[in-house]
Amino acid sequence: SALLPLEKELLELNQEKGILDSEYNRLLPRASRTIANRNRLTEIEQRLREIDIKCTSLRFRIRATAPDLEYK
Repeated sequence: SALLPLEKELLELNQEKGILDSEYNRLLPRASRTIANRNRLTEIEQRLREIDIKCTSLRFRIRATAPDLEYK
């Protein structure tokens, strides 16, 4: 099925997002302590934006392939 690779990629991106969200929340309280922490937070924020864009695109493609399915 054409949906399987799209669904797999969406699942992988959501898993990565969960890992990055956890790291971000762990670093946030002490972000100002080091340049490395600030830089890592910036990297995480950028990657989370990329993931959000890609997930939105994948959801649209999944809906177009199988309009009777609901993806949020």
